[in-house]
Parts: sequence; structure tokens; C-alpha cells
Amino acid sequence: MAMISKTHARLVWTPHGKDIKRPPAALRFTAPVCFHKDKEQLRSLNFDFSASPQDLVLAEVSLLFPERAPQDLLQPGSKFVLFDGTASGEIID
Repeated sequence: MAMISKTHARLVWTPHGKDIKRPPAALRFTAPVCFHKDKEQLRSLNFDFSASPQDLVLAEVSLLFPERAPQDLLQPGSKFVLFDGTASGEIID
């Protein structure tokens, strides 16, 4: 299986009371995530919202250290949660 360097994910921001939690103000950031199929290990995922800065739902994503992660984490359908609970996501392509 070839190593996937970048792909796309759809994020759902977690409601928090009356507000919906939002990402950092930057359109690009790195955050620790927990993939459902790799719950024993936190992974650092790079997020780039440059292509959709208005809605912050679709992001180009890549692993910070891809050589240290199982190759199937960035496969379509792979689900994850941001460690701080602000969002959940799914790899879409």
C-alpha cells in the first residue's frame, strides 16, 4: 500500500452549550487526534482550511509524522476525534 501524504476530511464541530466550538483562528494548524482504529495512540494531524475558509468544514489533512503511523489511517472512511473534543472528523478521499 502506498503512503498517502495528503487527503481531505470533513469535520463536525462539537456544540458546547449555546456555542459551537471553533478551531484556532489560523486556517492552518496541527492538532492531536485519536483515530477510531488506533485508539491506543494520539497522532498529530495537520489541518489546512485554505480552500474553504468560510465554513471550516472541509480540510486538507496530513499526518505530522507519517512514517510513524499505520498506513491505513488516512484511508476514506477513517474516523477521528480532536483530542480536546472540539471536533470529530472523517477522511473522505
